[in-house]
Amino acid sequence: MILLISAIVLGVFWFGLTIYNVLRINKASAIGGQKFEFNRELLVKMLPLMLAQGLLTIASSYGLVMNGGWHLEVYEHFLIIFGSYFFGTGFSFGVCSFLIRYYNISSEEKERRILKYVLICSAVVFILGVYLLTTGVADYLKYPLPNGIGFKSGINYIEPGSEGAILWYGILIVGGTVLAYFIADHIVYKKYKKHGLIESIAIIAFLSGILGARLWSCFVLEFDYYSQHFVEVFKIWEGGLAVQGGIFLGATVTIIFVLLKKKELNVRFLIDVILPCVIIAQAIGRWGNFFNREVYGQVVSEDVMKIFPKIISNNMLINGQYRLPLFFIESVTNIVGFFVLRYAIGRGLKNFIGLGDIGASYLIWYGLTRVAFEPLREGFNLGQHEDGYGYLQSWIIAFVMVALGILLIVAFHVYDALRKKRGLPPKTLETI
Repeated sequence: MILLISAIVLGVFWFGLTIYNVLRINKASAIGGQKFEFNRELLVKMLPLMLAQGLLTIASSYGLVMNGGWHLEVYEHFLIIFGSYFFGTGFSFGVCSFLIRYYNISSEEKERRILKYVLICSAVVFILGVYLLTTGVADYLKYPLPNGIGFKSGINYIEPGSEGAILWYGILIVGGTVLAYFIADHIVYKKYKKHGLIESIAIIAFLSGILGARLWSCFVLEFDYYSQHFVEVFKIWEGGLAVQGGIFLGATVTIIFVLLKKKELNVRFLIDVILPCVIIAQAIGRWGNFFNREVYGQVVSEDVMKIFPKIISNNMLINGQYRLPLFFIESVTNIVGFFVLRYAIGRGLKNFIGLGDIGASYLIWYGLTRVAFEPLREGFNLGQHEDGYGYLQSWIIAFVMVALGILLIVAFHVYDALRKKRGLPPKTLETI
């Protein structure tokens, strides 16, 4: 236990030291104290810090092994060693390269391209590390995995509503939202050369999105129950959020706020920037369903589960039967959707699309995702799950989202065509 706690504390301290040095270098560059560039001096300062993060991650992993008294096979030692190192270094390199790109928009194009490749490689190394590490320890963990920190039971699996707790679900939702904000803010910064322009917009969108998600879950998907137990609507910590409601109310309130309070910003440009980033937040938030053991499909065979990481298949063994991990499939689909919206459509089709088309395409992509996956959920054929959640309603709303996305694209192009017919300057696609 001493090794585990010591390694974790030292690892967090070391990571904080690395971030401090990155921010210090960036700050000096931003105010002209030094020119930011990749050189030997920078590598000498930063490379040892980031590489050492992997060693500290290995120490933390073996602290966990020793604390659990696990007797590992030889191949599992290799999985944990390499997985821990890739996990630690990949995460450290990824965060540092992201921060450098975020705060140094004025750096040379060559430097920014290198940073981009470093960021991509870091993400690949990080994901590989997570896979190797979790595979090495999967058979020694206790299932179901802890889904939060209970005020009475500590780190444990906590049934929703059974006691006060801080659940990983909420932490992941907030974490995904923060990451989405930084990505969107960086894109806006490239156009307006100023950070923080969408800070108030992000707060409004997040709060109204959570409210919409809760109201939709209670009064659209589970109306019969909550209409009789209205007070429980306010118990948001017990779970029950519907993405569709968050999208609709969050988008509506945000657009109204921008039109009234942020008139200097183009609404359609913001739609194109923010909505593809929202799908990243949704991808991360889906892992909260993994820890809560939610959003799974029909019973499947053990052979089918072999295509998924071992830690996922083990946690999806519910009542003695394996369930299809739809949360994982949807999370991966959402990440793919970000790159499709941002690059395949946003850049590959930039000569054919107009402002707002990328944001509207988000509705189509996410709607089609739910159209495809909702029928795979357990209980769909009955119209609802045993807890009363309405899958059929959710599936119908997914079709509505697709239709709304198509209608918005048509409306945007008709509007632009009318402007052109009247001799008004066209609403050209912003560089995003």
